[in-house]
Amino acid sequence: MKKYPFTLINYGFAVLFFLAFLTSCQFFPFWNEVNTTTQTQKETTLKNIRGIYIQSFIGDNIQQFQKKFLTSLKSIRKYSVTELLPDNLEQLGVLRIRVNDYTIWENEERINPFTDFGEFDVSPDTQFVRRNALVNVHISLYQADSGKILIQKQFSQPFQQIYFGEEEVKNRISKEDELIRLTALLSKKVINALLEIKPEDQPLDLKKGFGYDFISGTVYDFGDWRIRKGIKFADAGNLEQAVEVWKIVLFEPGKKEPAAIYIQNKTAAYYNLGSAYLRQKKWLEAADMFSNANRINREMEYAQAWGDSIQSWLEEQQLRKVSDAMVEAEQMKKAPEAQPTYEENPRVDKLSIVNHEDLLLKPLKLWPLESLIKDKFDQNQIPIGNETNQ
Repeated sequence: MKKYPFTLINYGFAVLFFLAFLTSCQFFPFWNEVNTTTQTQKETTLKNIRGIYIQSFIGDNIQQFQKKFLTSLKSIRKYSVTELLPDNLEQLGVLRIRVNDYTIWENEERINPFTDFGEFDVSPDTQFVRRNALVNVHISLYQADSGKILIQKQFSQPFQQIYFGEEEVKNRISKEDELIRLTALLSKKVINALLEIKPEDQPLDLKKGFGYDFISGTVYDFGDWRIRKGIKFADAGNLEQAVEVWKIVLFEPGKKEPAAIYIQNKTAAYYNLGSAYLRQKKWLEAADMFSNANRINREMEYAQAWGDSIQSWLEEQQLRKVSDAMVEAEQMKKAPEAQPTYEENPRVDKLSIVNHEDLLLKPLKLWPLESLIKDKFDQNQIPIGNETNQ
């Protein structure tokens, strides 16, 4: 038999075959497995959860909160929810819920007669009702078969609104319905955490305003053309350009724009600016815009957005304090047993807002614009939590 030499081409085929073998081979863990961080492993495990067992439900007013929360939780198609421990613990999450706050209260107040009212039709010394509410829960989710913590976090849903005049006060929704509404909003936050949906992954809720041409009045109202132009920039991911366009709306009305429509479009521009700042995590700027929108048209949506902005700012300040303290403790190189402990998710309770005049929804002017208070923010002098005002 004639023998053929093992040429360079044969070597090439051999190398290609060997590489293909390694790529598909399951016997080399160093080839197929990638080192992951604890956070990545945590996310992967959470995605594998298919059922949720509610182990405990404790705290204040849990009967009022529990029904609405469970209805929202059971609406998730990804998970099967049970209050009885199943036999099979695979792909099962164990949920513990502690209700910290489920409260609502109101105060009768009077506007400062020395305030500059500007464009807003409110008389000095006018009385109004301020409604405050807070739903706050602590959620712990564990992997059933290993006991590993998947989620451990505080979820808060605050609310504050002001009501002027007898008609507004009379027509405000009941306290019970208000708490139910807040529970639904908080439940959505928890569900988004379970589904690993981040706020930046959700589309912006933007207002288009009102048009004032012939088509808008007779056929279909497509909204104000300047506001819609800003929305196009925002949809394209150019928030900075969108902000500049909406600021123009605040500067002056459009040509031949009726005064009543301009007020509505100005409200829409304020709200859109707040939404943009919220996406950029500029909490105080967002709160400013939402407060202005609420001053012109007192709507629950605007007041709720203001409360969410303030809540995010408070949580950021608390976490920053914890982080700074931990860094300081590390630098001092204290013994482990002497180092203080810190909450992973510090609680922001209702006193954080209500006990401080600077953290209130102003009926006429929002506090971040006041230079003295802004200086306090810059110097981290404003107390948070259960401390008292200086």
